[in-house]
Amino acid sequence: MADEKQTLLVFSLGPVQSFIAAARKTEDLWSGSYLLSHLTGVAIRSIQEAAKDKGTLVFLVYPGSRSNNNNNQLDIASLPNRIILRIIHEVQVAAELAESAAKAVRQEFIKLGEYAINKVFDDTVSKTKMITMLEEQIDTLLEIYWALEPVQDERDYDRARLQAEKRMAAVKNFRPYKPYRQNGLVCTLCGEQTALTENGIKSTVNNYAQMKINLVNTWSKRSREYQGVLESLEEDKREGRIKEGEGLCSICLTKRLTRQYFKEHSSAGDKNRYGPFPSIHDIADQSGYYAVIMMDGDDMGKWVSGEKAGLEKIDIAYQQKLSSKLESFASRFVPQEVKKSKGELIYSGGDDVLAFVPQREVISLAKNLRLGFGKHMAEDMESGELEATASMGIVIAHQKAPLSMVLNYARSMEGKAKSYIHPLTGKQKDAIGLALITHSGEIREVILPFSLAGQPYSGEPGECTVSLLYDVLEMIENDLSIQFGEKFANAFLPLVGSDFKEQTKIEIFPDNTSLNHKLISVELRRVMKRSIREGRRIDDLEAKTDALMKLYDVCASLLQFIHLLEICRFLRSKEKMLSKGGEAI
Repeated sequence: MADEKQTLLVFSLGPVQSFIAAARKTEDLWSGSYLLSHLTGVAIRSIQEAAKDKGTLVFLVYPGSRSNNNNNQLDIASLPNRIILRIIHEVQVAAELAESAAKAVRQEFIKLGEYAINKVFDDTVSKTKMITMLEEQIDTLLEIYWALEPVQDERDYDRARLQAEKRMAAVKNFRPYKPYRQNGLVCTLCGEQTALTENGIKSTVNNYAQMKINLVNTWSKRSREYQGVLESLEEDKREGRIKEGEGLCSICLTKRLTRQYFKEHSSAGDKNRYGPFPSIHDIADQSGYYAVIMMDGDDMGKWVSGEKAGLEKIDIAYQQKLSSKLESFASRFVPQEVKKSKGELIYSGGDDVLAFVPQREVISLAKNLRLGFGKHMAEDMESGELEATASMGIVIAHQKAPLSMVLNYARSMEGKAKSYIHPLTGKQKDAIGLALITHSGEIREVILPFSLAGQPYSGEPGECTVSLLYDVLEMIENDLSIQFGEKFANAFLPLVGSDFKEQTKIEIFPDNTSLNHKLISVELRRVMKRSIREGRRIDDLEAKTDALMKLYDVCASLLQFIHLLEICRFLRSKEKMLSKGGEAI
């Protein structure tokens, strides 16, 4: 095989974030993720089948070869939007395979869109204009890029990969502009593409009233099974689920019908796996709160290049081993852990995870995912910096908060976690961005490292931030009054003035870190002592003060520490309310 001409193909499919984020309900979020994963699978299979017709061998380098045939997780998005293949042929043939894959993706998307239009609107509706809009909107939306680089042999892989990545970056920097004239009102879900209408807007009658009438008339003709029911919790469990007043573009309508399409086109034994995705109401507990967790592996570029493994140069064997590790973590470990936490998994592809979890389970899930990721990535590595870290964004929110806002905030907290620098060791990333959005709209947030000391993370109680958090939660629930955090905040916030949000740490005594630290510790112990519940006694007050000070030391600011105390109080108050069978207030 070394004497044969070989080509490395890097193939990318998008957009990702904007496509997934256009969601009113959890089902929209699932369908966007699943649809992208499905289209990636279409691209892989198209290349493999076209290569077979040409008598050409193709090897999937990334993702792992088992990812494309994961029968155990049919309804979970598990394929990344970027793939790498090694094609045993010259560049020209590889380019033909890439082009065929791009066409196959477009055709598959159009097929799904036509299915959705024909399913929702009956034969009394003219669909010619809708199909035309579908094709135009897909062509405007889809971002398919690919790059090629000749490979001499497996030892030449590292050079070829780097060159192909440079070509891909250059192509994306000069992405073509796809003009698409939009006439009519925009989609009520994504707010970007024109909503589908039976008749186009005439240039002579292009006013808002006519556009609104056209839109309402079209969507009032949808089939009975897709007629929505206002304010019905059961509506979100129905296939299609189109609310009254919604007018969708072809892309969002395709997403809405994604689950039904796969249920109808799967084999008999697989149809039961495409049940409706639980709604936010189903995931939230009696208090009305739930949690979203987003995870992303840190420095994955350095892992791909071999730098994290201590390698100056990598080969295909290393890349395939890495792909196998990521595949095992994403398709085996993550679904099991999310299920144990009574959560629902949206996607799990490589090092990326998005899941909905009951708020009382989310902190322990974060710990388990972090430990599992580190274990999977470090296994069988013999040299170099072996610790694989991950950063996470967690948002605890009320079920009535707009889903798009919660998702954007979770993504923002993940980004802040990746920007975290440990104050004791300077270690970057490997952190949790935790935020609380209350029913009243108040927001509290804090960034915490997984390891208190900034050392390689093992999850041991003495150095694990999550374990310490549970100790604090237990203390707040059992020993301290509900006003504990408020009393501490009232003691310090007036001292730091209006710029307290900009303070890294309190500086009552300039240029004296030790004295400022002592001040916080003394006041914290005083407030704790005055906040002990009647009938309770804390014998180890000094030790518990030191425990809280460890959390203060790793917080970036006094405000974040106060927010942490308020989040802990909130979590324990809701947990206590639920344990007594209470209802949300």
